[in-house]
Formats: sequence, C-alpha cells, structure tokens
Amino acid sequence: MEKLKIDLCLLGRAKFEIDQKSLMNHNSKVFSISDIRCISTLPECDLPDKWGYSDSIFTKIFQPSTNSAFSIGIVDAPLEKNYYMRRILDNQCVISLFEMKEIIQTSHVSLEKYILRNIYELLLIYHRYNNRIINSIYTVAHSDIRKCLFDMSGHKTDIAYSMTKPIICEECTTVLNKSGVDNNIVEQVRKEIKKININRTTRFIIFVKNHLIFSLIISSVWALLLSVIASAITIALFKN
Repeated sequence: MEKLKIDLCLLGRAKFEIDQKSLMNHNSKVFSISDIRCISTLPECDLPDKWGYSDSIFTKIFQPSTNSAFSIGIVDAPLEKNYYMRRILDNQCVISLFEMKEIIQTSHVSLEKYILRNIYELLLIYHRYNNRIINSIYTVAHSDIRKCLFDMSGHKTDIAYSMTKPIICEECTTVLNKSGVDNNIVEQVRKEIKKININRTTRFIIFVKNHLIFSLIISSVWALLLSVIASAITIALFKN
C-alpha cells in the first residue's frame, strides 16, 4: 500500500518541547512525515478576545506543501471554539497544544503520541473523502465516547479516553468501508494505533501507585532474598 506523505509546520514557540526526531522516525506503513518546518514568529491573535487564532488566519500564516498529501500546523494557542484540532482547507489543518499537555497527562502519554493519534484520524478522513480533509466534525464523528478515533470529543478533556490504545469502532469501520476506503488501510491503522500507549516505565509506576501494599510486599521479599543470597555467598567464601 502506498504511504501518504504528510508534513508538519511548528507555529510559534510552545511551552513544551516536541521530539521532532521521534515523529520523523515514526514507523508506519500508511504514512510518513516528509518534513517538519518551523515558523517562529506569528501575527497577533485575531479572535474577538485577542487570545487565539481563527481558521482563516492560518491560510496566511503557512501554506500547505505541494509535496505532501496534506500539511498540519501545530500551535500552542487556542483555536476557534477552543477546539484541539481544526480542519482549514482540503489539504491543511491545525492541531493545538493549548491545555492539551495537562489533559493528556491523565492518559500518561506524550505530546508526540497525541499528534500521531490525530494524524491517523486525519489520514482516514482524507481517504474517506477522496483525498480531502473536510471541515465538518458532525459528518465524521459520533457524539458518544467509544475510545474511537472518531469520538467527537466535544469537551477537550474527552480526548483523554481515546489516547491510550485508541480503536476504530465497528460502526466507523463499516462507514469507512462503504465509503470506499481500502480495508487494508483501515486494518493497518487499527494495528498501528494500538501502539499509542503508555510506555513500560510509566506503566510500572502506575502499577506501583495502584498496588502499593502488594509492591511493598514484593520489595520486602526481594530485599530478604538478596540478603539470604549475600549471606550464602559470604559463608561460602569463608569456608574456602
């Protein structure tokens, strides 16, 4: 299957560092990130409260790449209606980091995985609508929360539910197939999004926090076992 080329454009300065190398090296059979551009200086916010950007201003801030299927801007500022993602043109969208670091911390995943989760959603939308990213969430999303890529997430905090091992629900799978999306693409995306998960170290820390007494018992037994082994070695050495 042919990989889609996608490029990213980092807009302005973010409070949190994004690991560009890990994004560029992300292993996927359905897309590749061909380039990561940076635009360090942004114009003044243009929403009525002067805090955030409208959809229209992004068409002036950065241009979609002609070498990519679509371009994604990443900005640490509010978007229209305080959404976490806005689709601007058929081949251009913007993902916001504003408030998202704090929200996805509840899922114990990284900003990079938050960006990747949204790329997979956009990729399926692109295939479903004949190489276009349509801008109506009501056409592509369902209102109830299923841990699915297409949960509407009307409240930004709702995305936390689909940040750890997100799925493509059966209803959305049927819709994608009926829309002509190659089932091989759908199944490959389903396989890859399972890797959007908590890393092993964090999983261990969470386990310890949730099973404190059990962890203390294991630690005590392990310490006792090490003590017995050390004593046995010492006795063996003295005998020799």
